[in-house]
Amino acid sequence: MPETVLERVIGEAALLRLIASAQQSRDIARFAHALTFFATHVLEHGILQDVRVLQVIGTANLTLQTVLETAGAEDFDSLYQTIALLESPRTLLQSR
Repeated sequence: MPETVLERVIGEAALLRLIASAQQSRDIARFAHALTFFATHVLEHGILQDVRVLQVIGTANLTLQTVLETAGAEDFDSLYQTIALLESPRTLLQSR
């Protein structure tokens, strides 16, 4: 994944966080913050080529799409699980 793509993810997540915060959508704002944190960690540690990075970002994308498509649903378990995953990149991406 090229750095420019990851930088775009960071920019889009920052915009999503701003919009979600303005609309009082704390869960989506927290998700966007966690995604920004994760992507920044990846850039700072130069681990773009780790296949788990792409998997995590793909999962985050699908989770967000699902949550937005089911807006109003009470069950956001997958969103919370994805946020937890994004908030702990060191644990997730530590060398085996």
